[in-house]
Amino acid sequence: MKLLFENWRKYLKESNYVISEVDPISIKEVISNWVEGDKTYPEESHAVYPIEELLEYRNEVWSTGRPNKTSSELQEVMRDLKEVGITKPIVIYVGQNGQAKIAEGNEVLSMARQLNIKEAPVRFVFKDSVMKGNKTTAEPAVVGKTMRDLEDSDIEKGRDSRPGYGYR
Repeated sequence: MKLLFENWRKYLKESNYVISEVDPISIKEVISNWVEGDKTYPEESHAVYPIEELLEYRNEVWSTGRPNKTSSELQEVMRDLKEVGITKPIVIYVGQNGQAKIAEGNEVLSMARQLNIKEAPVRFVFKDSVMKGNKTTAEPAVVGKTMRDLEDSDIEKGRDSRPGYGYR
């Protein structure tokens, strides 16, 4: 019965929202919503974001173990970016652990920044957990969710988790 109650409660908490392609919410809000259990519709959402907002989600170890492109290949990619812009979305993995990282497009993002391109299309892919730069840390959204979960647990057990309060 307890399992049924927990699943029903989780179902009631879930909600769906749409990320506007024209005026999207911030990436931090996307992360926070996913941590809270809110899901986007459709599941993999697309939007356009300023390059500067994407920079903090670069995976610092993205080039490790990958073959370097020749200078002529890099020049060709730069030429395409100059002429056409970014056509393939930057892919950002968003984890319920509060982490997010660019999974595809780190190189293109760096080149776009050099070319002074201001915006890039982004596709979010939602995962259970994301590890960024070989580490996982608790982001503020996760800390907030953990505190609310503790409060909910205390309420169910008849305790009040506020300082100075105990059992009811």
